[in-house]
Amino acid sequence: MPPPSRLTIIGERHVRLSTDDRQILTPRHQPADTLAGQLTFALKWEGVELGILAKLFQAVKAEDIARIVSETPTGAYARRLWFLYEWLTGRELQVRDLGKVRAIPIVDLELQFGLSDGPIVPRQKIEQPTRHGGFLPAGSSYATRG
Repeated sequence: MPPPSRLTIIGERHVRLSTDDRQILTPRHQPADTLAGQLTFALKWEGVELGILAKLFQAVKAEDIARIVSETPTGAYARRLWFLYEWLTGRELQVRDLGKVRAIPIVDLELQFGLSDGPIVPRQKIEQPTRHGGFLPAGSSYATRG
């Protein structure tokens, strides 16, 4: 499995460093040593990595992902995880559809290139990544960030 296109690690010092292919964060950014903490950290700092998530979803129980989503169902990272789990596995999580909340893009557009203004997936209130449903065009935008 290839590493993420931009690896993010926690440094020992309180100095942030960043290049096109890696980022070192301060100790205060250390995620919780839980599946939820690690996945939220990865989605927040490294973006959507479909290959890694597809492999992970083969190894993790659906109930574990559903529990993460149920803890913060309206949170952006939980909603992205929820959509990606169902989209990549073809299995529906035992989580109730969201009510009236603002739709969000499937990728963080500050981290990755992606489509915006796509049709809304009503279940997770995610902007569908494509009008065709079977392809997620998303690439890194790290080189363009200052």
